[in-house]
Formats: sequence, C-alpha cells, structure tokens
Amino acid sequence: MTIDHTKVPSTQSNFTVLVSVTDAALKTLANGGHVANANGYDIGFYSDSGGTTKLKWEVEKYDGTTGNLIAWVKIPSVSSSSDTVFYLMYGDSSINTDQSDPPNTWDSNFKTAYHLDEATGSTSKDSTSSGYNCTPTGSPTQGTGKIKGALTFNGSTQYTSRTNPSGLNFERTDPFTVSFWAKPNTASTARELAVGKILNSGTYTGWNCMMNGYGPFQSTGVVSFGLVSSAGVNEALVYTSSATNMNDGNWHLYHFTSNGSSTAAGLKIYEDGIAKATNTQFDNLTASIRSTADFDISGQQGGNLFNGATDEVHVAAGVRSQGWITTEYTQPKFPGNLYHHGQRELRYKSVNITEKFHPHLVRSWRI
Repeated sequence: MTIDHTKVPSTQSNFTVLVSVTDAALKTLANGGHVANANGYDIGFYSDSGGTTKLKWEVEKYDGTTGNLIAWVKIPSVSSSSDTVFYLMYGDSSINTDQSDPPNTWDSNFKTAYHLDEATGSTSKDSTSSGYNCTPTGSPTQGTGKIKGALTFNGSTQYTSRTNPSGLNFERTDPFTVSFWAKPNTASTARELAVGKILNSGTYTGWNCMMNGYGPFQSTGVVSFGLVSSAGVNEALVYTSSATNMNDGNWHLYHFTSNGSSTAAGLKIYEDGIAKATNTQFDNLTASIRSTADFDISGQQGGNLFNGATDEVHVAAGVRSQGWITTEYTQPKFPGNLYHHGQRELRYKSVNITEKFHPHLVRSWRI
C-alpha cells in the first residue's frame, strides 16, 4: 500500500493512517476471495514485503462477504518527500486469533480515540490504552458516519460521557489537541457542546469545544474553544470570526489546540485542516482549570446538548502540527488519494510461499 507523499505536507512520526478498501481478493475463501480466516484474523499489516516486521493496527470493520476493510495502522514515519510503502498481507490459514493491537495503534500522546460505531444504546469504546469508555444517556442513535458508523444526538436528551477521567484533566499550562468530525442536523443558534470536560455548575471549571458560539457571541455556524476556571471572570476563549461550513449538511473535521500559554492567543480552531481566523471573547485566565468534571461527547453534564452526528473523537496531549492536522483531514475525506487501488499486481515471497502464506498474500494498490 502506497501513501502518496504529495498528500503529506510534512513528514509525520508514528502517524495512524486510515485504510479503507473494498476488493474481491479480501473476501473470505468461502466467498471467492483469499482471506483464510472467517473473521479476517489473517489480515495483517507489515513494513516489509517479507512480512517479518509487523506494524500496529486496529480493524474497525471487516466484511468477508464484500471484501470491505476499514483499519487504522500506525506507520513509524510518513514521508513528505517520497512515497511511504507498507504491506497488507492475508491468506495464512494457520492464523486463527486476532493479531491486531488497538491500544498501541495510537501514539502515546493519544488519551482517547472513539470511533463511535457501536450499536444504539451501547458503550462508546475508547481504543487507546486509557480505556475511557463512555456511557450513553438517552440512547444516541447509531447511523452512517464519516468513516463507518457515528452517533447522532437529538439536542435535548442524548449524550455519552465518562465519569471524571483524570487523564483528560488538562491544566491551563498543558498543551493538548481535541478533534472530531461533526455534521449538525439543523442550522441553530443554540449553544451546543460537541466535546468537553467541564463542570456544568458553579464556576464551570474545565475546557470545552462549542458549536454555535458561546455567551453573547453565540450565532449559527460560530465555533468556540475555551479554557475556564470561572465563566467570564477567569477564562480564555476564542470563537471563529469568519464563516464556517458546519451547518451546510456535510461532514466537517474540527481540531482545537491549546499551546499551554494560558492565553486566548494560544487557542486555535481548525476546520477541514485549515486554521480559522478567531476573535477573543475572554483573555483573563490565571487560575487552575483542572476539574473533577465528566468528559462529555454532546453535552456539558446534561446541558447544552449537541444536535447532530459526531464521528472519530480524539483527544491528545500536545499540540498537533499543521501538517499532522492537514494529513488527518486529507486521508479520510479522500481515501483514494492515499490508498490507491487502480492498477493491480500480485507479488510473491522469494521464499517457499507454501510454508506459511497463501500465494495471494500480497496485493499492491497504487496509481
């Protein structure tokens, strides 16, 4: 599999790439393909054509009837100057246990990674080693997402949350990054919390990513990001000053970064990989924002609920670079740009392939 370097603005280390492909060869043997295990356990990703260096991966979906595979693979280095090649292998009938490693598929900076593709009413699983699974309230509805599935919230009774996950207790001096795909249901001026960890009472201590603005500046299509110790009194908050596309009926990717400077100037908002111009609402944060609040997706401990669909919520320590953010946006929106499956060829191991692998162990997708 070839990652086109022209789609990578700058070289990234330990980058988790999305593999989304449907191919007849990835059907199970019973369905006319070459995958030996009915669960697809013999599907694996390697950094070398010999299959000796295993990568870390997580399978989000495998359908042996159609040959559809959605997986996340951590690549040690994704180059911006030359194409990065890695290998998808399958057909080893001796493999009958799951070879994936979801927690280590995400670099150590990731504190949470939710795919939000579980059934309606089910726990939203965190794929990272943190294990911060979220419990739903009001049965958010499972539906079609940007990547696979997504949760849809009604804006009045539905959210999913984790009781006080300490690893998300970022201080005002802690650099961190929050990202998610969002597709609001309607154009609304209602203030809606998409993702946040903030106490919804008293001093409102914590951090939040809001859709449709905040306070006196709330307006349809405005996105805000704030660090709060006491609302208005001790707070750093910015909101988008130029038009966003959040209410156009399409999926959009949002990133929110705080560089640990404790100032509004240290807060940035990105839409679809592009930094948005922002205005400052508050810039007087001097006190701690670390709180015992719950972490919420669509909701501020039951208030300001989001009306729309959300997919792929990630929270990471540290500020993700512009290059990282752009690449995250490019890969799922245009999977064909990164994973090409036009002209195909079969590649065979130079050793006796009957010892371990089926002859169709490697296929090559590339323009």
